[in-house]
Amino acid sequence: IVDPAKPLPPADESYVLVQSEWYTQQVKGALMEGDLGKMMMGAPDEVVFNGLAFQYKDHPMPAKVGKRVRLYVVDAGPNLPSAFHVIGGIFETVYPDGSAEHALSGVSTYPLAPGEGAVFDIELAQPGKYPLVDHSMRDMEIGAVGLLEATP
Repeated sequence: IVDPAKPLPPADESYVLVQSEWYTQQVKGALMEGDLGKMMMGAPDEVVFNGLAFQYKDHPMPAKVGKRVRLYVVDAGPNLPSAFHVIGGIFETVYPDGSAEHALSGVSTYPLAPGEGAVFDIELAQPGKYPLVDHSMRDMEIGAVGLLEATP
């Protein structure tokens, strides 16, 4: 994370999410290796946040109602774009290149190309569990889903 010359407004919570794809084949026992054929077809076994499928679904990221949560999101790829979205929320601000000078407001879903990153600020109005997803439902079903859990 590189802080911009002009600082972003302070956040109450911050999280880093790196979305990536796993294209694998079993070699022997639990030993796995990359599968170039699956990668060339664009058929990942998993699409994950921070290396593990479903980890933030099983262990939600805490947030407080009405407080700013900042998400630093990178689509590491190597192949698939991401349409980053929080179900039940609207991003207060999206910084496409991390710069406050290029801020967008009131964004529901924001596209990221492989290798691209953005900073997302969101304030959740009600307590509850808010799924954060790559809006590709296929990717969500194979691991690219987590939860922000907002409490009073």
